[in-house]
Amino acid sequence: MEHEYFGWIEVEDGRLSWGETLESGDQPVDVRLAGPAKVAEEALELAASVVRGLEALDANLREVFVGEVASDGSGTVRFLDAHLDELVRFRPQLLGQDSGDIAIDVIRSLQLLSVTVLPSGTGEDDPFVVAAYALDPDEAELALVVRLDATLQPLGTDVEPL
Repeated sequence: MEHEYFGWIEVEDGRLSWGETLESGDQPVDVRLAGPAKVAEEALELAASVVRGLEALDANLREVFVGEVASDGSGTVRFLDAHLDELVRFRPQLLGQDSGDIAIDVIRSLQLLSVTVLPSGTGEDDPFVVAAYALDPDEAELALVVRLDATLQPLGTDVEPL
């Protein structure tokens, strides 16, 4: 299947698949498009705009994380808690900046690992974008994962194994 932005999208067994490593800022990000082969053209266009705006998406997602810092039990707080001992011991090496607010420093230091766009996720509660972040991609065991709906509003964050 051919698309103006994505170029050739593989279709196999009724599923579409496309992937590339793109740059967002100064970091490589694994970007994928996946889902049923039958999706609306509008959904593919929205998917293309998400991928084209990767840096803006990253900035917006970091704001989601900042907004969750005050919410006990949020995915962001659970991610921070899971890394607390490590952060206290290795803060200078793990975090590029020291603002005096460890949560903000962690959020700034997170690396965007992957973005998966699911163009079939156009329902209100269906994920359209799934993005994963980690502090150190080479050493991390856990990722902070955020899911967005087709309006790019957060459905939630969670901590998941890499």
